[in-house]
Amino acid sequence: MAMIQTRRQLVARMALAVPTALLSLRRAAAVEPPPETTTVRFSKHPVICFAPQYVCEDLLRAEGFTDIRWVDIPIPAVSQEVGSGRIDFASDL
Repeated sequence: MAMIQTRRQLVARMALAVPTALLSLRRAAAVEPPPETTTVRFSKHPVICFAPQYVCEDLLRAEGFTDIRWVDIPIPAVSQEVGSGRIDFASDL
């Protein structure tokens, strides 16, 4: 005999399944250790789109970076500064 599922039963089962799935995701995210390196340095120079610069600091802090630095570097020297290790990341010009 086949059992027919009603909408009410479906919604009730989904209401129980969603919090369970969210709890398992939260546990999986908590297992990941903080980054070994807590300092990151970016070049500070004018670019076409400033949105990534505005957003990245908050996102990096949420990931566990505690020391986020913006280093003033002239545009012609950006590649050399990344290669020498003075900065870690630079925006594409």
